[in-house]
This record gives sequence, structure tokens and C-alpha cells, in this order.
Amino acid sequence: MKIAICTLLLAAGWQLPAQELTARQLFYQKDDAAANPPAQPAKPAPSAKPAPKKVARKAAPKPAPAPAVQDANASTPALAPAPAQAAPPVTVTNAAYVQTESPLGLRYALVQVVNGAEREVSPQSTFHSGDMVRVKIEGNRNGYLYVIARGSSGNWKPLFPAPDINGGENRVAPHQRYTLPSSSQAFTFDEQPGQEQLFLIYSAEPVRDIDSMFPTLVQPGNAEKPPSAPPAVLTASAAPITDSFVSRMRQTYSRDLIVQTVTPSAPDTQSSDPMENAVYVVEKSGRPLVADIRLEHR
Repeated sequence: MKIAICTLLLAAGWQLPAQELTARQLFYQKDDAAANPPAQPAKPAPSAKPAPKKVARKAAPKPAPAPAVQDANASTPALAPAPAQAAPPVTVTNAAYVQTESPLGLRYALVQVVNGAEREVSPQSTFHSGDMVRVKIEGNRNGYLYVIARGSSGNWKPLFPAPDINGGENRVAPHQRYTLPSSSQAFTFDEQPGQEQLFLIYSAEPVRDIDSMFPTLVQPGNAEKPPSAPPAVLTASAAPITDSFVSRMRQTYSRDLIVQTVTPSAPDTQSSDPMENAVYVVEKSGRPLVADIRLEHR
């Protein structure tokens, strides 16, 4: 009975609640809807009427009006029937398809570099001395990305935005992959075992609490930089980034997250890549989201 009800709702154009979708499906939700919009009713074919031929002819004299016929039993003369009028044309308007904003989502993958070639590896991979790794990050909407790194020493340092990535901008475009530390560099592990950690903040709008402690992109003369502003100036902040700051950001923005790890042994049902290794993080309400990336090496 439940299946029948769901089928009827889908046939009527209803969508299942967003929480029933996986993080990966939510990440690509807007793209899928744009690629496969609901079918719209076809416009009726206009009736083909041959155009009347224009024939030049002389105007004939108008005949004299016929005398009105009077009913013998009626006290008043009968009225002539009114001339028939053509029915007004019927206008058919197709229903417009309205597409809502997709949830804010982030995809990241660990990419190991071997002999100059890249391949995605499991997010739970353990690396060894000499291994080279890059991180590919992709958002599904226009937004702002902040990334800080915590090394084996325990100190946090800014990683993105950086002057040599994206022109020093932290404003990122939808479905464009950004490479950390850069496309020409990689995280190279030494002989000292430990854990490298990246902390990501992704938001549809600039996060001023982070800007105050983070190297920020400040538009000269205008701190509230509009999305269409020209390239900004990278200015360093004197405030250190502490564990307590990162913990506060994590607690504030991690409450409503949906996290999904996609690997060849745990693929997503709608993924077309059987070798995909990635993590999807989605915030259903569109608030800023956070993610922790850990690189283990022994």
C-alpha cells in the first residue's frame, strides 16, 4: 500500500523528502533535475486553414431588405435572428517548471600521485614515507571555501585561500575542482609517523567569524564584497588559529550534516564511476558546513 501511494505521488509530480536521498544524490540534485525536467504537456497542433484567395470583383448593389414576417397570433412582429459570431480563440499555456535551490554540498577526494599520474584512493588510506598526495575539493554551488591545516606539530596554518591557487580568491565556482596544496605541489610524507589534518569550511556567504582569524580576502574600501566584485587583495591576519577556534566552528556547523563515503566496495546506486573514492558532505538547510580530512602516515 505504501509503495502504491509513493507511486501515485511521484506520478503527480511530488518529490520524496530530501532526507531520503543520499549525500551524493543531494550533491547532484539540481543537476539531475535540470537534465531531466518533468514532461510538459505538448502544445496542440494549430488547425491548418488555407489562406483565402484574393479575387478582384466589383461591389454588387445591396439587395432591398426582406419584409419582416409577422406571426398571426403574436401581438408584436418577430425579430430577425442575430448573426452568428465566431468563438474566441483558445490560448494554451504550458505549466512552467520551477526548480528549487539545491542543498549546500561538498565533495572531496584524496588523490595519490605516482610517477606523475593521479588516482583517487580510499579516504581511509594510510600513507607511508615518500608518498605524495593531493586533495581535490568541489562544491555544488557558488560559495566561499576556507581550509586550514594542522601538522604533526599541532599548529594550525592557513592553506586556502592562497596566492597561488584560484588567483588568491576563496570564492569558488560550482562543480569546479580545486587542488590542494596546488596543482604543481603535493603533500609528501616524511619518515616521522603521525597525522595531518585539514579542516574545511564551505559557505554560500562569507563567514565573518572566520575572516577575523583567517587570512581574508578583503575588497579595498568594501568589506562586504559582492559576488561579482573584481579580484580582491589577500591580507594576512595577526590572530593565531587555535584548537579552541576550530572546535567551536566544528560544533557550530556540524549538527545537520549528511556525510557519505563512496568507495568501490560501498558505491552509490546512482554513481556511474565504479572506481570512485570520495566523501560527500551536505548541509540540508543551506547553512555553512564543515569537514575534517585526516591523512594518516606511518
